[in-house]
Amino acid sequence: MVEEADRFGGRLRAEADRLGVTTAGAVTVLGDGAEWIWNLAAEQALWVAA
Repeated sequence: MVEEADRFGGRLRAEADRLGVTTAGAVTVLGDGAEWIWNLAAEQALWVAA
């Protein structure tokens, strides 16, 4: 499925919550260098230690 980054971000956060991913140690962000990937990860606070 191809969708806008903000829409994907909502699904990403929902899946992380469903899986109980709550700490930075539980997350690896893999990107191809596209700025939107890193912006999305930062917006979702995926690598910020709680």
